[in-house]
Amino acid sequence: MLVKIILLSILLGIIVFLVVRYHVQLFLLLFRRRNEAIYLPSFTKHLSLMRSQLPLSPGKKILDLGCGDGKALRFFARHYGLNCQWYDINTFAIRYGRLINRIQWYKMKLVLKDFKHAPIGDTDYIYLYLFPGQMVSIEDWVFSWVKEGTILISTTFHFKKHIPFQIIKDRKGRDRIYLYRK
Repeated sequence: MLVKIILLSILLGIIVFLVVRYHVQLFLLLFRRRNEAIYLPSFTKHLSLMRSQLPLSPGKKILDLGCGDGKALRFFARHYGLNCQWYDINTFAIRYGRLINRIQWYKMKLVLKDFKHAPIGDTDYIYLYLFPGQMVSIEDWVFSWVKEGTILISTTFHFKKHIPFQIIKDRKGRDRIYLYRK
């Protein structure tokens, strides 16, 4: 009985430490260096909206550019059976995502590297949850390197030059998911 209490206390301590560290990291974003990525987790309501309306095929490859903790890719692996690969430069988000993946038994390739080094030319889907300035800065690069037929899935923010072939709206009629094809 004592061993169970000790193990439970250790586990609880680890969880409390991770939660506190997560919130400290969010606070430290106010003082981040220019080359660090901002960590913004995917909203569950956006993922639920995608679950009911995305035309994705199992077994295909998806890259998440600027993945954060990988929540969206765990969603794609679980609900669509996609082969997932992540790219991000936020060390905290990557470590947090790796921990979640170990706990939940996900096997995904995680790359701690700028996503401009991602092999986007040989992927079927690309997921983006980036701020408007980032979308504008990568638009030409992404569309010049992806292969014909690749579907780009952008949550909340859209590209300036390219027109989506489908826009998924939330219950209030707001544009939430933008689908592009080269």
